[in-house]
Amino acid sequence: MKNSNYSIYTICLLISLMTLTSCSNKYEIGFQPGSMQVLSTGTEVWVFFQLDRLVRHPGHVYDAPSVYAVGYQQEIIVFNRNGLKNRVKFIESYGLGPQFHPNYSYIYRNGGTFYLYKDESADNLTTLYGYDGNQFKRLPFEDAIKIRDELSPIFFTNQNSITLDRLTETDGWKYQGNDTGKIEMTFNIEGYEVKIQSENKDGYVFLLVTSDNYFSDNKPIRISYPIDHSIINSKEYKRIKNEPKESGYPKS
Repeated sequence: MKNSNYSIYTICLLISLMTLTSCSNKYEIGFQPGSMQVLSTGTEVWVFFQLDRLVRHPGHVYDAPSVYAVGYQQEIIVFNRNGLKNRVKFIESYGLGPQFHPNYSYIYRNGGTFYLYKDESADNLTTLYGYDGNQFKRLPFEDAIKIRDELSPIFFTNQNSITLDRLTETDGWKYQGNDTGKIEMTFNIEGYEVKIQSENKDGYVFLLVTSDNYFSDNKPIRISYPIDHSIINSKEYKRIKNEPKESGYPKS
């Protein structure tokens, strides 16, 4: 009788472990608000918005759950007092190219062109991208060096932001600010307060632009993005995890 009970207990334990292992080999993937940088002239606002494609790993019996980005979707949203003026959608990137996250890059304007300056990382040298009307393209390394030499050796400082902001202001624009994660940012343009915020609801990420009096019709701008939630297996997880994450100038 004791052996019978022991066998039943062993079988139940094995089934539980198999269930845990099976569940832990499944990974949730989907889009979430990532980051945003905002620049404006006296008459219109440009929002550089990025959604992060995140993988949620539930964890095995022997490790902890984790969440990390494996790619991102970007677009530029342009609006003025008449409402939404233009949207420039970029092709979804799986870790390649410039990011809009202010911890990695900074967008500024100079000589009639938008630039994205990306500081040196563990794998890549300082990189400069220029906006050609459709996407940010990597520029010659010499151009990046010219900007780098004007900045502090420590990139994440207010002094560097001020240096790039001065270039933007000389071009007649203003760097309004940035935000990451759950987006919520307020700034002033033409004497009016404008608020940009993100919201997750009903399987979508919504980006809302609201103001009491800025828009001529007093209607907010509401842009939706499918979260595109799905489950992937461990094989797909490993493939995505091992993809290259940057395309700057590699260190030799």
